[in-house]
Amino acid sequence: MKIAKLGLEHDFAIKRMRLIAARSVGQDVEEIVDPSRVLADNRYERTYLDPDNHGYHCYGALGEDGSLYAVIAFKQEPLRGRWLLQWLCSDSLLDNGRALNGVFDIVDHVLRLNEAEGMPSWLGCIPAKYQRVYDRLWRQHCPAYRGYRVAECQLVPAHSVAPDSEHFGELFGFAVQAIDMLVRTHIKINEEN
Repeated sequence: MKIAKLGLEHDFAIKRMRLIAARSVGQDVEEIVDPSRVLADNRYERTYLDPDNHGYHCYGALGEDGSLYAVIAFKQEPLRGRWLLQWLCSDSLLDNGRALNGVFDIVDHVLRLNEAEGMPSWLGCIPAKYQRVYDRLWRQHCPAYRGYRVAECQLVPAHSVAPDSEHFGELFGFAVQAIDMLVRTHIKINEEN
């Protein structure tokens, strides 16, 4: 498995991952995501995959044959010293049996990359009912994640928009979620303490 920044040649595989990602948070994909609209959507080309768009990035776990197994998309906010984990997704099993098919390897890579670029804080969202499971899995399989703690946590109730959630659209794609979600800010733990 190789971790690489993705380009336009990965557009179709990334769109396919978007359909998988919707299922991963317990949503009925057929009701909220029209596959034909996803495949026709060119947002990924204009944002994550455009080499001239320096704020948005997409990294993936690629197999030896070039197949895409996992994807992470994020937006950097260097002036604020943070980045937004916009979505992540994994596909079929890798031979090494790595948990979530390499997604943790990419998260680990992206955490270290953004830290090195002066962004030791990041925002992400997770389904509220899986908070403990997520934290346990991330700490177990992502060494860099162990160096962070959740500094802020905001509940976004199902079928609603949090009025003070600055990044709602960027984290949720402007779609009201069918389940309770948590927007969490992670900060680097000061190793001197």
